Amino acid sequence: MVNHRYLIKGNLILYIEVYNDVLVEKYDTQFKGELNMSNYILTTLNEEYAKEICCWKYDGEYSIYNLSDWNVVVENGWDLAIKERRESNFIAILLANQLIAHGGI
Repeated sequence: MVNHRYLIKGNLILYIEVYNDVLVEKYDTQFKGELNMSNYILTTLNEEYAKEICCWKYDGEYSIYNLSDWNVVVENGWDLAIKERRESNFIAILLANQLIAHGGI
């Protein structure tokens, strides 16, 4: 299964393609002007999405974006695990009904 993941920070988009848990391709791209978001859905970051995000793992210089396992997030009471905080501080970004990114509000 191919997964496409994006990390968006300012005007930098990190695109990562993973196939059967193996990193296939990654690149940074700068965008100028407006980003065409017509195919993307911004929605509430629910618990299911939060658990999925905790499973995303990156290598090398991008490993700073790795989150702890869901159980660790819950045990520590981090915002991602607390429904009210998660829903007021984060969003999920979907493309073709698949979670591809998340962001802070």
